[in-house]
Amino acid sequence: MERGSSIASKPPYGYEFQEFYEGNKKSIKLISAEDESTQVVREIFTLYLSG
Repeated sequence: MERGSSIASKPPYGYEFQEFYEGNKKSIKLISAEDESTQVVREIFTLYLSG
């Protein structure tokens, strides 16, 4: 996960996989989803950090 990659078949909540190619090599990156789940994850972290 540190490099933005994952070996899981499903991305964690609030994230999605993005496929891209470098020449003939296919890579998959883990990126933030652009839906309401992203806002939920941000709210969870905000609440956690505020104590």
